[in-house]
Amino acid sequence: MLRILVQTGKAVSICEVARQIAQVCEKRGHIVTLNRQMLTTHTLRGLFDAAIFVYPVAPAWCTKWFYYYSKAVKEIGRAVYYTTTEGRIKRWLIHDWVRRDCEFVACSNYVASKLREVGLRVRAVVHHAAHVDDPKQVEKLAEQYRKLLQSRFGDLVFFACVSDLSFRKGLNKLVEAVKLLLAKRRDFVILLHTKSDVLKMIQDTPHIVLVGEFGTRDHDEVMAFYRACHYLVFPTLAEGFGLPLLEANFMSRPAVVTKLPVFSEYADLEHNIPVETHSIQLFDNEDGVLYELHQYDVRELASALDYAIDLVKSKKSEYEDRCAKVREKVKDMTSDRLYTKILELVGG
Repeated sequence: MLRILVQTGKAVSICEVARQIAQVCEKRGHIVTLNRQMLTTHTLRGLFDAAIFVYPVAPAWCTKWFYYYSKAVKEIGRAVYYTTTEGRIKRWLIHDWVRRDCEFVACSNYVASKLREVGLRVRAVVHHAAHVDDPKQVEKLAEQYRKLLQSRFGDLVFFACVSDLSFRKGLNKLVEAVKLLLAKRRDFVILLHTKSDVLKMIQDTPHIVLVGEFGTRDHDEVMAFYRACHYLVFPTLAEGFGLPLLEANFMSRPAVVTKLPVFSEYADLEHNIPVETHSIQLFDNEDGVLYELHQYDVRELASALDYAIDLVKSKKSEYEDRCAKVREKVKDMTSDRLYTKILELVGG
């Protein structure tokens, strides 16, 4: 039995990943402390036997966590830094001691390649996982959500969109695509689970509805939301992994999704509905990463949404086949299987 620190920040996605890692550790009989605040101790020795840090690689604000990780390696010997990034790391912001003393576990081969480009060492690649705490309750909740949506919106095709308002998430492009599609048809609705700040963006766009505040719902509720809808729409421009795509597919729901290279590592892009990209724009957010924003034509996103609606309305058997196929591809990407690898890396 190990005393394990799982240390993370406040971003919704990495908090959920850290929670699932902590849960796997507890299932294996270890004593786990899940901490989302700054460390208040000058040493981990005597308090913990192992430490798992779940943070991005963004040098402008993560260097202190590189230090804490390297300190944990020296003090207790068992430590992992599980990470992501969404673009090209600024080499000149990586200190020599980070290259010397730190070793990273990447959440995708894409992320691993970006780390290696700047001379950072990659210990392993462990893909993110999909997880539900209570599958029966999630299925029951999804049915309740589905009935609620049908009573409010009628016989429309439902697209779930779970996202924050980051510049790289592409919600502005989704709004433009919906405006184009509304000139042709109105038998659909985009159900946004995001920040309330989006209201200004969508106020003149019928058929886009804010249904929940991002980061305020239990994870099982979000998974049930995916299940209740016909599709996920994921208009993102840059991802290190792309958890919403994995989670929606895990719940047997295809996605209208930007065709980013990282998605081909785990998702069945043939049976999802990908939107081709035409170029990469580098964006400097002043956090030490040049984000690789994969640009696409909003008309192609509108066309993909149009095609997805037709599948539900006119080709039900093909839609159902896609649901089954996307689930089949990711069904084994569970936290018990994948995050056990993280635990094994610290000797658990």
